[in-house]
Amino acid sequence: MPEYYQQRLIRMRLAWITLYEQTNNVSYVCRHFGIARKTFYKWYNRFKTSNRDRQSLKDRTRRPKNSPQKTDEKTTYIIKEMRNKTRFGPDRIRFYLFKDYHLNIPRSTIYVILKREGLIIKRNRQRKKPMLYSLPNPGDNVQVDIKYVDGYSTRKIVQYSAIDDNTRIKFTKLYKERTNHNSLDFLDYIVVKFPFKIAQITTDNDSVFTNTYTGEFKTSHLKEARTHPFTVRCAELGIYHKLNPPGNPQKNGKVERSHRTDEEEFWRLLSNSSSSFDFVNIVKSRKSYDELYNNHRPHMGIGGKTPLQKLRSCGMYNSVTYVHS
Repeated sequence: MPEYYQQRLIRMRLAWITLYEQTNNVSYVCRHFGIARKTFYKWYNRFKTSNRDRQSLKDRTRRPKNSPQKTDEKTTYIIKEMRNKTRFGPDRIRFYLFKDYHLNIPRSTIYVILKREGLIIKRNRQRKKPMLYSLPNPGDNVQVDIKYVDGYSTRKIVQYSAIDDNTRIKFTKLYKERTNHNSLDFLDYIVVKFPFKIAQITTDNDSVFTNTYTGEFKTSHLKEARTHPFTVRCAELGIYHKLNPPGNPQKNGKVERSHRTDEEEFWRLLSNSSSSFDFVNIVKSRKSYDELYNNHRPHMGIGGKTPLQKLRSCGMYNSVTYVHS
C-alpha cells in the first residue's frame, strides 16, 4: 500500500481518537464518523498498547504467515529453468511440465511464479499509429486549421491554413483575431486561390468552424444546434464540410505537420530577424513564403517533388506553371 495512503489512514484514525478524548463518548464518535464501535475499539486499543505510537495506526500486512499450498522449491526451480532456456510462456510451460514431469500446475500459478521471479516484464502497449493515406485527386480533401502566433506584433496573430491532401499546395492568411467572419473570409479566399475545385474541407471542432459542441441553444435542450455559418457557406459553394472526431488531431495530420514547418522555416527566422516587422510587412512576407512553399520547396511527403510538380503530374493540370498566393 502506498505510503501516502497509509499516512491518510493514520490522520483519519487519530481524528477518531482525538474526538473521543475530548468528548469521552464512543457512541458520539461512531455516529460522527460513521464507523462501528468494534472498529473504533480495535484502533483505540492498538494505539494505547503501543504507547500512543502513530505508526500503530497503519494497516498491517494481511499476508499469511504460512502458505501450505505454496508451490515447492523444486517445481519453482524447474519452471524458472524452463523459462530461462526456452523463453516459453505460461501455457507452453504448463504443457511441458505435464508431459515431461507429470506435474499439473495451473497456468495462473506459473504466471505468478514467473512474475515474482522477475522473468516477465509487462511492456506498455504502444498506441496504434494512424494509417497514412493520400487521396487520388487534387481537391478531394483540403485540411483547414488555425495556428496562433505570438510575439511579432503588439497584438496576437492568428494564421488560418489550408493544405490540399493530394498535392500539398498550401495557402495561409493572417488575421489579428479568430472569428466566424474571418473563417468565412478565409474560405472565400482559398476557393479562389486553389487552382482546382475543392470537393471537401476537413476541420476540427473549433467554434469558428462548427456549432456541434459549442452552439447549443441556451433556451431549450430539445432544439438542435444552429448550423454554423462556415458549414452553410461550404454548402453554398458545393463543398462538403467534414468534422474530425474530438481529440483526434492526427486526422488533420498534414496541416498540423505543415504548422511545424511554418514554425521552423518562417516564424522562427522572422523572430530572429533584426528588422522590425509590422503586421502589413508580416502579411507580405507570409505570402512570399507561401509561393516558395508551393512552387520551389521539395516536399518529402510527395517523393521530393514540389507541390507544383505534384499538381502538374495530374494530367488535367499539366498546363499550370505557377501557383500564386
